[in-house]
Amino acid sequence: MGFFLGKSAVVRVGVPVAVGVLVFALSACSGGGAADVTPSPSVSVVKIDPPRECDGFTGVDPCDPNEVAAETVEAAQGLIGLSEADAEASAVAAGYAFRVTMRDGVFLTVTADYSPTRISVDVDGGVVVAVQAA
Repeated sequence: MGFFLGKSAVVRVGVPVAVGVLVFALSACSGGGAADVTPSPSVSVVKIDPPRECDGFTGVDPCDPNEVAAETVEAAQGLIGLSEADAEASAVAAGYAFRVTMRDGVFLTVTADYSPTRISVDVDGGVVVAVQAA
């Protein structure tokens, strides 16, 4: 024997829950990834060293994820002081994934997966102020 709330109760609870789940899912996907970014004419691309070629860190390849992350951070240092758009265009052009993790002192929602060739940046006033590999 089941419990029946009635059609109106399902609509009142179901729609807000569905909208909340959708907003959460979409916000977790924002701000990162190696999307195709074609710089606009107003964006400057700064050359940074590309990531080391590795076999997905499966153990087949001799790449150590910690070493690759350190190399990523070293390369990403060249992005500090650039505008967010210039930094993203530069990182993507070099072959890195890119995401903003903090904007103007506010932490943004990001995925918890780890990628040693993803550059995560903190932006303040439209300018990159910190970088990390994540």
